[in-house]
Amino acid sequence: AYSRPLAPGVRVSVDYWAGGGPWAISAAVRVLNDVVEVGEMIHGINNLTVHAGGKYQMDTTSIGRPYALAGLERNQTTVFQKTQSTPIAPAAQGLYGARIGGGIVRDIPSEMTLDIKVSELFAPYPIATHLGASATRPLFGDIQATAGLDMDFKHIGIAVNGTPIKISDNEIGIAVGLKYTGL
Repeated sequence: AYSRPLAPGVRVSVDYWAGGGPWAISAAVRVLNDVVEVGEMIHGINNLTVHAGGKYQMDTTSIGRPYALAGLERNQTTVFQKTQSTPIAPAAQGLYGARIGGGIVRDIPSEMTLDIKVSELFAPYPIATHLGASATRPLFGDIQATAGLDMDFKHIGIAVNGTPIKISDNEIGIAVGLKYTGL
């Protein structure tokens, strides 16, 4: 049996809306110190996600401002393998592909905005679904407070060292931070 307790990490993301138009250049990096407990052994793995792509904001509707997103992404999941020092140990397995999805930004009371998004990572078939929601509220000037919830559902069949593996890996992330909107 194994479990994944709370893992601290850092996420930095940038959306640059070119010339105030509907197109944005988008990039994100997330690094976690993923801790996996296998039996009585605790293993630490650096979990890295890198995304580069773009967004297209559509016309505002009665429910908000919808957008489409697409980009290339490096994600990862955890596989387990035998080692010389332990009968089973976790190892990082990279996942590479194109992420496609969309979302909607909606104004809510108290000068807050809510951003809800859904996307899928394809390599070339669907391998990782992402659901996310975040709220922002202005603090002062171009600085906003933000808080969000992200859920990633990885569902892939791969071969590691010639051994076929079916992976079902779920991650839930809670983020709190600051957002700068002055660019």
